[in-house]
Amino acid sequence: MKTAVGWIGLAIWLSGALCSGAVAAQPPKTLPAAPASDPDMKRIYDADQADRSVDIAKIDWAVVGPRDAARHVEVRQLLAEGRLHTGADFVEAALVFQHSTTSDDFLLAHTLAVIATKKGDPGGPWIAAATLDRYLQSIGQKQIYGTQMSTDLNGWTRGAYDSGLISDALRKELGVPDLAGQARQLEERQASGAPPVVVTPAEALQSPVKADIKCETGPVMRVFGRTSWQVFSCDNGGLLALDSGPPPGTIFVTVIGGKVVAGGQGGDDAEVKVATAAFEAMTEAQIADIIAQTRQVSR
Repeated sequence: MKTAVGWIGLAIWLSGALCSGAVAAQPPKTLPAAPASDPDMKRIYDADQADRSVDIAKIDWAVVGPRDAARHVEVRQLLAEGRLHTGADFVEAALVFQHSTTSDDFLLAHTLAVIATKKGDPGGPWIAAATLDRYLQSIGQKQIYGTQMSTDLNGWTRGAYDSGLISDALRKELGVPDLAGQARQLEERQASGAPPVVVTPAEALQSPVKADIKCETGPVMRVFGRTSWQVFSCDNGGLLALDSGPPPGTIFVTVIGGKVVAGGQGGDDAEVKVATAAFEAMTEAQIADIIAQTRQVSR
């Protein structure tokens, strides 16, 4: 009996000693420092905003458009190198890619905005909504939040808009104005702008060279620079893009030998140059996709 009691006491003493030693041996933990925002991303974003800090009507898009394209290359390199870490980094990157002309860039901008939201940046939710709206418009679909305004043949508009899909309560969560606020915004924009000059596809084709071409399928909307273009497909396999001016501009797009060729006339010269360059940067497959979208709209 004494032996058993002795062994129990020894076991209790050893257990206490081991536990006491384990607790005493724990070193204090130091949390790693949070990563800082990337200075190059901030520089690129500041340049993007500086190009848009003047009256939008006075922006030379023939100059700013190529700058935007160069900034996209720089940000893609930062992403490839894994240099973006903070919510601010990703919000800035999303806004830079929001200022693009392609659907893929708008979808990338949306992804970057979602990451910014995950990282807790307060600007993330709004830019996530705005980039998704712009992406939807770029592929010929209706925007759903109401963040986008542009011009068409009837003046300032939000274009195709499924305003009933998202409630005002959800818009508030994303920092987007409610429908009443959006209506006021549109009224103010319409009151500040000159009335549009209405041009139909038939009127744009009145030259002897193009009079026998029909471009009546569509339209789908594409935004280049600060102008929204209505894009129709033609029975010769090409495209006709119209803006509302004033004065109105037209761009004819075709594919020759596998190369996309676009030529513009009329309109705001800088805007026509930006849109023409954007079309010429497309691939034959992308032009075919736009043609398919115009056919889908006309069904």
